[in-house]
Amino acid sequence: MRILFTYILLGSFQICFGQFYLSDQAILEVNPDALLQVNNADIENNGSIHLEGIIDLNGNMLNSDVLESQAGSQSSLEVAGDWINNGSFSAGVGVVLLNGNTQAIGGSGPNVFYNLTSSGDLADTKQLLANTEVTNQLDIGKNRIDIGSFELTLRNPRLPVKENGGFIHNGNPGRVRLISTSANIIPYPVPFGYNPANPVRRKISLENAPAGDYSMALLNPGISRESRFWFDSTCRMLQDHIWYISASENVRTAIEIGPGEDIFTQIHQFQDQIKWIPRNTSNSGHSLSFPYLSTSFSAGEQQFMSINSERPYVTLEADRDLLESTAHTIDVKYQDPGKSTFSWSPSDQLNCDNCPFPIFKSEYPDMIKVQIENDGCVAEDEVYYNVLIRKDVYMQNAFSPNGDGINDQFNPVLLDFEQIELFKVFNRWGVKIHDAPHAWDGTYLGEKVDPGVYVYELSVRRIYSPTKEKVVHKSGSIQVLR
Repeated sequence: MRILFTYILLGSFQICFGQFYLSDQAILEVNPDALLQVNNADIENNGSIHLEGIIDLNGNMLNSDVLESQAGSQSSLEVAGDWINNGSFSAGVGVVLLNGNTQAIGGSGPNVFYNLTSSGDLADTKQLLANTEVTNQLDIGKNRIDIGSFELTLRNPRLPVKENGGFIHNGNPGRVRLISTSANIIPYPVPFGYNPANPVRRKISLENAPAGDYSMALLNPGISRESRFWFDSTCRMLQDHIWYISASENVRTAIEIGPGEDIFTQIHQFQDQIKWIPRNTSNSGHSLSFPYLSTSFSAGEQQFMSINSERPYVTLEADRDLLESTAHTIDVKYQDPGKSTFSWSPSDQLNCDNCPFPIFKSEYPDMIKVQIENDGCVAEDEVYYNVLIRKDVYMQNAFSPNGDGINDQFNPVLLDFEQIELFKVFNRWGVKIHDAPHAWDGTYLGEKVDPGVYVYELSVRRIYSPTKEKVVHKSGSIQVLR
């Protein structure tokens, strides 16, 4: 049944069970203390509705003429069905509450809300069929707000989107725009997501955004792997998440990373429609309650971005000689993106097989190999240790200091971790003719000594590690030849 009105003034509680129809030129005024409850029916307005109180509508709101919340009145219009505005809508400072299951916001007229609230369960969906604005507070509660290819414009930078597990889902070119005439002094996170059966939620946040025009979106475009240019530092990109950000002013932005996604440590941007290039990325600097990666945008910049894990890098020291039973810490230079694992083999001469800097306990020669794995990408290198098994320091038994460049000095053969501590040479009468921590050139007081047999004493310090060393003593004779 359709109920026709030409003029009605509501000042108290009223219930309507039929189709609520305002004909052309008809006027409905709902006073501040009044409640109009319309059950199991629609409101179809071809006249004028002036709202200062509450309308509770268990049906569709179909406006084709004038619908206005009076200035200064905190009115409430609760709608369980669709909101279709083909006329003029003035929100004043009132609230529109969408409290149905599946609802749409559409029409040819402007949908500019002051406070827009969505209530219901996690599975409830509110769908935009036209561009929509909220000038004060958007509260999406637990619902999915599907903006499709339209724009959802927010104009109060001091009131971020309120949610209780809900998210905004957009298609392409659907966008959420923040247009502000004043600086945003607090973080402004916008909850995005998709897949209502198993929701994937990701927030984009602006930090201390100046007054300006900013657009954000979370897309799932399915860009093929073949269209990407893989940089050496890139291991794997998050395939199904592409963020879009456009900024009219310089602003720092943050992208939420989900549980178990801390393997992703870098932001890439899609450039020239054929390749991804890395951006300067940080995981600090924002006052946010969720894990994120952040990057800075310049005024006028707009980018499609995704996040990726990074390849590890490792280089070991050059092959070297080691004396047996030396505790040698392997010199490793590496880049760990944050979640890498180390694997050393063989490990029987190492004090650990999964740490960055193992200690090699030299008992026999060996080739040691390391692998660093991060998100399935592996870097590796190897080093060979030639373990010298000797108890003594080698000394020649004769030398010929005649200046021909061959065997001109008497000197111990040292390894790279050995150094002379004491080196003395005596003639056959016991006169000390050399006392210095370096080779003897066969002279005494600047004069060449006579051929013959001479006696030496030697002490060599072996430095195995910064905390472990040993002094080896040796004595014997050397023959000088001319």
